[in-house]
Amino acid sequence: MRVAFQNKISTKLAKQTVVIAFFVGLLLSSLQVYLDYQEHEKSLAHAIDQMVEVSYGSATRSVRTLDANLATEVVNGLLHYEFIQSAEIIDDLGTRLAKANQTDDIDISPNVLTKWLVTDQSEYVRQLKVGDGQNTNFGELKLFIDWNVALAPFYNRLVYVISGGVIRNMLLALILFYLFYAVLAEPMHRVALVLRKINPVNPSGARLSNDIVQRGDELGVIAEITNEFFESVEENIKKRDDAEMRLSESLHQTRQIIDNVPHPICARDINGSFLFVNRSVADFYGMDAEQMEGLNQFAVHRTINEDQSLELEVADREVINSEENNFISDLCLTSHEGNLHYFQTSLVPFTYFGQQAVLSIMVDITARKQAEEKVIELAFYDALTGLPNRNLLTDRLELEMCRAQRHNTTGALLFIDLDNFKAVNDSFGHAVGDQVLQHVAEQLKGALRAVDTVSRLGGDEFLVILPELSADVEEAKLSAQSVARMLTEKIATPFFVKNRDWVTSASIGIAMYPKDCDNVNEVMRFADTAMYEAKKKGRNQHVFFEIDMASRVESAYSLENELRTAVAQQQFFLVFQPQVGVQDGMIQGAEVLIRWRHPEKGIVPPFEFIPVLESSGLIQEVGHWLIREACRYIRIWQDLGLWHDEAWLSVNVSPNQFYNPLFVEDVLDALKESKLAPTCLELEITEGIVIRDTENTIKKLELLRSHGIRVAMDDFGTGYSSLSYLKRIPLDVLKIDQSFVRDINIDRTDKAIVEAILSMSKYLGLEVVAEGIETEEHYRFFKGTSCQRYQGYLYSPPVECERFEDMLRERVVA
Repeated sequence: MRVAFQNKISTKLAKQTVVIAFFVGLLLSSLQVYLDYQEHEKSLAHAIDQMVEVSYGSATRSVRTLDANLATEVVNGLLHYEFIQSAEIIDDLGTRLAKANQTDDIDISPNVLTKWLVTDQSEYVRQLKVGDGQNTNFGELKLFIDWNVALAPFYNRLVYVISGGVIRNMLLALILFYLFYAVLAEPMHRVALVLRKINPVNPSGARLSNDIVQRGDELGVIAEITNEFFESVEENIKKRDDAEMRLSESLHQTRQIIDNVPHPICARDINGSFLFVNRSVADFYGMDAEQMEGLNQFAVHRTINEDQSLELEVADREVINSEENNFISDLCLTSHEGNLHYFQTSLVPFTYFGQQAVLSIMVDITARKQAEEKVIELAFYDALTGLPNRNLLTDRLELEMCRAQRHNTTGALLFIDLDNFKAVNDSFGHAVGDQVLQHVAEQLKGALRAVDTVSRLGGDEFLVILPELSADVEEAKLSAQSVARMLTEKIATPFFVKNRDWVTSASIGIAMYPKDCDNVNEVMRFADTAMYEAKKKGRNQHVFFEIDMASRVESAYSLENELRTAVAQQQFFLVFQPQVGVQDGMIQGAEVLIRWRHPEKGIVPPFEFIPVLESSGLIQEVGHWLIREACRYIRIWQDLGLWHDEAWLSVNVSPNQFYNPLFVEDVLDALKESKLAPTCLELEITEGIVIRDTENTIKKLELLRSHGIRVAMDDFGTGYSSLSYLKRIPLDVLKIDQSFVRDINIDRTDKAIVEAILSMSKYLGLEVVAEGIETEEHYRFFKGTSCQRYQGYLYSPPVECERFEDMLRERVVA
């Protein structure tokens, strides 16, 4: 490409030189003109002053003598100067003595240049004075200057000065142009032609020739620097190629690493379009990574929640605009398979090939989310039935009670307990019991409204919240009663489990809120209390809570606290009821019974405090104390010679005490502590112990008997399944319950049952003890049977130790 003439450096320099020379020449010429003008002006002023001074004396005489001729000579003499247009002499009275003009037809108006240069008037006046001090004025001399003529010599010189300056400047410009072209422009042009042939991207060894480099002037330096620059460029190109190769390898390795990261990673621009995605993201959406790049994220995950879609878009823009990290703790996306996944997402500002973007790093927390939901489910729902548990029920009940108070309505809480469910578990196993509970739960859920809440507290206990039944309390009670009846019928519906039909029933306690109570825990306690009342009244029915029930519960709670004090202060004592031989009337042993001597109430009957000992768990400690006390008394009586080796003391064992893992060890320790033979002790168990866990009961009884301890079945015949277990249970004694003895002489059924027990015991080789012998008729009946022993009020009620020792001394009942 050739450089145009007007674009050449020499042309540009010449133009600039001409302009500068012109202005410099103009400035110098103007200065010269100005100085010439000043000099000309001074010369003209000096000439006028000399001319006037020469004419001054003659002019003064002419006005003083009023000599017109002399005045005329004077003014005519002044006209010899061409720049004097006219002159006149005037006396002191204003009379013109003489006047002379150059010519009358000459135009004396100044030209434009003269107007610009001359600012003074063309009239020149000199006062004509006479006297020693020249104080007397006789007239005046007036001269009129023609400035065009006066400045004509200056104008002529001005033309020569300007013309010479222009010619000088032109010659100077031509000389400088040639010099610039020859010395600078042409060598640079040759350098440019050489450089144009060199590829700046890849010089490939091309350089400026040595004749240019060795010039020794600035162009030589430039050429040398240019060659060094090309060498540097070639070196940098090589380094760049090496760096690009390493970068390509690094990018490939980085991409492999990112693709193998098990977490979705991608980059998006401010519009939400994917700039790149790793394999996890592509697999999640069932696409190729290259296919996804350039797509908008909202077109890819179309099923994203609209609110979360907006949240993600806003979050991306905030990260890009603020250049600060952001974190989304719970982002829900749908995979190409339609499965919901939850992610924790870190958004990081990111520059992708110069473009502002956001780097998204997601961690799939779906498994953890499901685990958390499972934890919440376990925390608030029953694992067996899926019903709300106590925690969730308490929250809902509190909410419903607050709503009832705010809206002035009445709701109900139903406490449901299945009847005899423990026997189902004990007899048929927990697997069957669990299916029964699941069936009951389904029945309850299907029978209730959507606004009602049914929950399982545990075991066979269920709670039902019936919110906002009515603003009228009585109407609300009728509604709750109707629901309770319906639930009782639903629960009693037969169902099929384990190849057999099952029928169960339930007792329901009902507490109304906020009528009965406005406290969650209290209303639950009141419904529980009402349920126990339903149990007492025969089960399979419902009972509303009444305030006197709370009083009874309070009494039971108070009694429990008093029993704890009794245990701590040893307020219990033992009484003994003799067991007498039917045939010989001799005392063969005794049943030891516990009594409570209350410091204020006196002797408290066993039926009042024994159930509380059982329910509170105190029976463990008290039962252990009773066995040790019984052994201690035997030891005392043996030392006194009142107790023979064939006699034994019977001790009642509660179910809770029997199933204590340390029960056998505790009994053996008590015997060892008292140094007694195990045959001195007889333990009485009930049928409830047997049916609760038959196999473990048999093992524990066999262990007791292996040490020589006798075992008796108390209250035999009152259980519904005793006969089926009797042949398997290791026993020594059967005790016929007093309920069969009481009417044995008038009730043929009781008589038949007793005769069957006696016959069976004889066949099984078991001793028989009859309880509740209170009349001679009772005694005569058993005297004619195989019954070995009996006890009852006919011979002796339970007596304290001192009285029983007296009986032992007599060896026979008085």
